[in-house]
Amino acid sequence: MSDHRITELEHRLRRLEERVAEVADGLDSLIVELNGDLVEDEEDDTDSPPAAPTLSGTFTLVGDSMNAILVATLPGTRQDNTALPPTAIASITYQKTSLTGSPPAPGPLQSLQTNKASGTPAQLQPADLTFTDAAAAPGDDYTCFVTDTLGHIGKASNDQVAPASASPPGAPTLTATFA
Repeated sequence: MSDHRITELEHRLRRLEERVAEVADGLDSLIVELNGDLVEDEEDDTDSPPAAPTLSGTFTLVGDSMNAILVATLPGTRQDNTALPPTAIASITYQKTSLTGSPPAPGPLQSLQTNKASGTPAQLQPADLTFTDAAAAPGDDYTCFVTDTLGHIGKASNDQVAPASASPPGAPTLTATFA
């Protein structure tokens, strides 16, 4: 092979190496950009706090006291409507506000109980979604909220308010004496 041909092939090889390096740099930039988009998408999903759970209540009169049995339904989404899997919920907290004073007015918000995720994988168990307050009183206002595994606190649930009484009072007995 002639020296001229070798020089020509070396020149082509260098140009080919330069083009391969340009393509590799372009691919590296594209990969970095795509990874950045993926990371941003993941961060958007986790930056949003959980949506509010739903709370239902049953109030029963037991002697002179009232029981409040509260049942929560966990949210399946975050506040931005992205999915919230059960394994992303770290805890549920039940709270109430009681009427105080005369005339009655809402008192301070009281945290009643926080149930934390457990098991493998860690998630709230069915028993964690029920709470009983044996010291319920007429006008007590109950809510709950969930906290995700990143520490974001969700909105409070709908309110459940204890009724004035579990059942209406019976009719009075009227007696009269005529003279």
